[in-house]
Amino acid sequence: MAMDHIGEPQYREVSVTPKADGTADLHISCPDATGLGTDFARLMFNFNLQIIHGDFSTDGKWCFLMFKVRSLDVTHAKWHLLKRRLETVCPNFESQLARLNQVEVPRPDKPIFLVIV
Repeated sequence: MAMDHIGEPQYREVSVTPKADGTADLHISCPDATGLGTDFARLMFNFNLQIIHGDFSTDGKWCFLMFKVRSLDVTHAKWHLLKRRLETVCPNFESQLARLNQVEVPRPDKPIFLVIV
């Protein structure tokens, strides 16, 4: 587990691997949240990137996203800044944990009686 700049555990992994042909592979692993894929896609479009291929997997608590993107800006793509922005979009693990702990368990309407023999 990596540590962030404050010394607290970092529960997200973001890697940006630029290629010589102007494309890059993005791998993101972080706690899941509603609309997270849309947030990542919007951020990539704001960086003038074209998404060539994308894939994701989630279990409702944790997600893993992979993208292959191409920079539409032929002069220079700011991959280091993109990585930092992707990390800020990732949800906070503690807030996700608190949300999961607040799930209400449905209770039966009638009390259950057990007979011990």
